[in-house]
Amino acid sequence: VMGHEVAHVLADHGNERLTQQLGIKAVLLVVGLLGEGEFGSQQLMQALGVGAQLGISLPFSRTHEEEADLMGLEVMARAGFDPQQSVALWQNMSAAGDGQPPEFLSTHPAHESRIRALQGALEEASATYRAVAPARC
Repeated sequence: VMGHEVAHVLADHGNERLTQQLGIKAVLLVVGLLGEGEFGSQQLMQALGVGAQLGISLPFSRTHEEEADLMGLEVMARAGFDPQQSVALWQNMSAAGDGQPPEFLSTHPAHESRIRALQGALEEASATYRAVAPARC
């Protein structure tokens, strides 16, 4: 979890998210100004807002989460912590959870998607882990 959060900082996800949100708001503002006063412009703005959320914001957020998971796995391994435990964490989260919304409606990948991505990167992270001194906490 700590590696994941550190990865968000290292990857500058906060600034990327801000830039993306400002871009979406600017486009919606321009479209709103161009369609001002026209019949149905309010419905168009609502549809564009929902479309931007589902088509841009949520996928972008899920991409950041997956990137932070994979970077965090590497941070974890370099710090001397067993990267296999990241998979165990998400397996436990999945078992303990009361379910999740459909992935396309969420800011985070589904537990199963996270587990698959982590398992795909586990071989490389495990090699890194074996090459460093184990953490003594």
